[in-house]
Formats: sequence, structure tokens, C-alpha cells
Amino acid sequence: MNLIQQQLDEVALLHNTHRIRPYPNQICPSGKPDIIYHAPELYGCSDHKVNLPSNIETIASDYITKKSDFGCSEDFEELALRLMLQHNLLFPKDETECRQLYDRLLYEIANI
Repeated sequence: MNLIQQQLDEVALLHNTHRIRPYPNQICPSGKPDIIYHAPELYGCSDHKVNLPSNIETIASDYITKKSDFGCSEDFEELALRLMLQHNLLFPKDETECRQLYDRLLYEIANI
């Protein structure tokens, strides 16, 4: 369900583009987090990023279990989609509908 990811992306964008104000005895640099991360030398900081090997996806696939598009196990996804189809439930469009769908799915699962 992309609703949660969409909101997380909005929060990340807001955080990464806000300005950190300077204050006395500050240890960390002030400025926008995105710029501090991508150009630390502008703030008198060192760049500690590490380049990854070009075959990182191949290496990662050996160690990572791919989650579904909904962020849950495939078994739960299948069950939830079947229940939604069986009870004519629609995908949520906002937080309220998301919570209502979640509560309804929990109710239906408890009554299986």
C-alpha cells in the first residue's frame, strides 16, 4: 500500500530540505541536511561515503528477502487481497480509510 510510503517520502523531503539553524557551541553544521550530506566539504566536513561494488544487487539478493509491494509477507498479502475481493473492500485513499481497512481485515482474519 503506497499510502504509507508516500507519507514517509513527504516527511523525508520536508526533513531533508529544512534549514538547521546555527546556535552557540554547535558541534554539527547548520544548513540543509540534503546539501550537508551531498556536499560536506562546503561545511568544512569530511565525506565518509563509501562506493559500493557495481554488482551490489547480485550480492544483496543472496542475503535479502524481497518484500511484496505492500510491505508484508506474500502469504499475508494473498490472504488480505482474497478477503478484500470477497468482501468488496477497496484500497484506501487516505489515513482514515487505511485504518478502517486494517481494522476490517483484522476482524475478518479473526473470524476465519
